[in-house]
Order: sequence, then C-alpha cells, then structure tokens
Amino acid sequence: MRDALKKRVLVAAKNVVAKLERENEKNNTKTQRENNIESIKAVIKYAGLENYDITDAVVLKDGDLNEVIFNAGFMKYDCYVDIKTGEVVGFDSEPVVLGDCDRGIKFTAA
Repeated sequence: MRDALKKRVLVAAKNVVAKLERENEKNNTKTQRENNIESIKAVIKYAGLENYDITDAVVLKDGDLNEVIFNAGFMKYDCYVDIKTGEVVGFDSEPVVLGDCDRGIKFTAA
C-alpha cells in the first residue's frame, strides 16, 4: 500500500515539474521575443529612422547581445544591442549594392 502511494506521489510530482518547465519555456520565448522587439526599436531610433523605413529585419542572439541586421532604403545596417540595458553598442551601415544581371554591371545607389 505504501509503495503504491509513494508511486502516485512521484508521478504527481513529475507532472507538476513538467508543467512548470513548459510554462517556463513559454515565458522564456516571450521574453526573447520582447527583447528582439526592443532591440529593433533601439536601432531604429539610433539610426534616426522610422518603423516604416525598414524593409526587413533579422535578430540573432549572440551571448548578452542581440545582433540586428536590417535594410532601409538603399542601406544595410548591422547593429549590436545589449540585451540587459537596451543600449546600442555596435553600429555599422553600408550602401546596398545592386547588380544588373544582363550586363554584369554593378553600381551603388546614391
């Protein structure tokens, strides 16, 4: 009888732990998503742009930093944002090079 009760208690405890782990995973995902959004907002502000200027963006987690890569107009931006402080700690931009496939001529938009 005691063994059966012990077994039921262990199964119940495992179920509670599994539920807490699932909830924790959801919270971590939400936190990462929020960090990504805040990082994008920080680099847009830092670059002096508006939300509608951005044509695409990718956020990559790199340790305590988020790397935000995005295009706006004819410029490509590569920025690093401290996840904890939201501060832009690295910023690089360069013109997007467009190519004419028919003639093999490359030019940079002004």
